[in-house]
Amino acid sequence: MTAKEIIINILSTGTLIIQIFILIYIITLVTKNKISDKINKFLYERNIEIIIAISLIAVLASLFISEIAGIDPCKLCWYQRAFTYPILIIALVSLITKERVYAKCILSLAAISLLIGTYHYSLQIKNVFFTVQNAVCSATGPSCSQTSFMQYGYITIPLMNITAMLLIIILCIIKLKTYFLNNKTKIIALKKETTAPK
Repeated sequence: MTAKEIIINILSTGTLIIQIFILIYIITLVTKNKISDKINKFLYERNIEIIIAISLIAVLASLFISEIAGIDPCKLCWYQRAFTYPILIIALVSLITKERVYAKCILSLAAISLLIGTYHYSLQIKNVFFTVQNAVCSATGPSCSQTSFMQYGYITIPLMNITAMLLIIILCIIKLKTYFLNNKTKIIALKKETTAPK
């Protein structure tokens, strides 16, 4: 097994682990399990650090795949990168400046990247079963519907991006939800103070 194959196996296994975590997290939310409160608290407290780690891995993985492994990115890969790379920069700036209003911006970028990745992955899955002619990709560049590798029978490069963006979206929603709930509580308390008889 070459170094390239080992790294791709590690990235694929990491993707699988994140998918399992997301599934468990959603199950705990739906069943209103007490574990979800603990997970939410941890994800809220370590929010920006986890976003930085996930986005850094996504950036480094995409650069490894294209620059070291020699797998040329197609147009849809470039579009996904255009929305994924800034997430790392925004998150790092937010951590350094202690700015905490990053979630809306990162959420927007991650959602767009997720949508592009979902479309890209659907082209690849369709191509597994029948040939897809894609209008997005040029005739001279790599095909968006071709898979360079498929680990565990379903994990491709776009699915790695989808998984990373989904986790980042969940983290942003947790941050925004907690932020709005805290502000709502403060507003209610402030209203009580101003309307209370003196």
